[in-house]
Amino acid sequence: MKAYRQRKKRVPSPFHVLLRPWCGLFPSWIGIVIALYPPVAHGATLPTMESTDGASVSTRVFGTVGLGFVPPFRVAPRRRSSAGVDVRWRVSDRVRLDGAWSWVRDDLPAGHSIQGAGDLSLGVWAELVKVQSGSLGLGWAVKLPNAADEGELGTDETDVSVFSTISTSLGGMELSALGGVAILGDPNRFANQDDAALFGLEAARIVGPVHLRSKVGGTLGTTRNPARLSGVVGVWGGCPYRLGTEVQVGLTPAAPDWGLRTWVGWGAGCD
Repeated sequence: MKAYRQRKKRVPSPFHVLLRPWCGLFPSWIGIVIALYPPVAHGATLPTMESTDGASVSTRVFGTVGLGFVPPFRVAPRRRSSAGVDVRWRVSDRVRLDGAWSWVRDDLPAGHSIQGAGDLSLGVWAELVKVQSGSLGLGWAVKLPNAADEGELGTDETDVSVFSTISTSLGGMELSALGGVAILGDPNRFANQDDAALFGLEAARIVGPVHLRSKVGGTLGTTRNPARLSGVVGVWGGCPYRLGTEVQVGLTPAAPDWGLRTWVGWGAGCD
């Protein structure tokens, strides 16, 4: 457990971000989805809402649990549970705003637990180019330092993610790929930061009233943080009221060994 420490005055450091589309092949429809950070391991990114969801405004109340999760800049795994809400608003056909907040509880190996308000995440995504076969977009997200860092529920740092997306339709599937960078404030070196490559792949399909989705992705390893990559398979349905669940499996040691996310929600203008 990290001891209380006196904060030093931080001086922001400039950074430059190079955006580039990331795309790949998809071996099957159950394939893969955009997975910025796993739902139980928020960084600067947001829990993504389904690409097959046509609602103009969507909101979800969710609960998650993940076993063996190691937070950024930490070494001790723990079981992390959370309950919260996320919202998506399509301002127009080509611009989307996102927001998410949760209450977090960590059960530590020593036998005690810590809980409190989690970080607030905000984001925006815009479609730059749209053609009949697909689209190209850019997105930006920020994680605000609301969570208490003394209990390691947060880092007391502002994190930013910048990314580009590319998507297309193929045989009834919605396929997407994402590439970018997560710029993480270092809670141990204050004015320093850690830039991690961010990628994700997505496949989603509608079968009758049911939306099927799967995903893989996360952040690659750096000198200060190990890779956090996960795979997720989920299902949801309903309009305007909806219900969904997804199962997560960690692909690297720092990602949760497994996780479960269940949510209920509502969408305006869904088909």
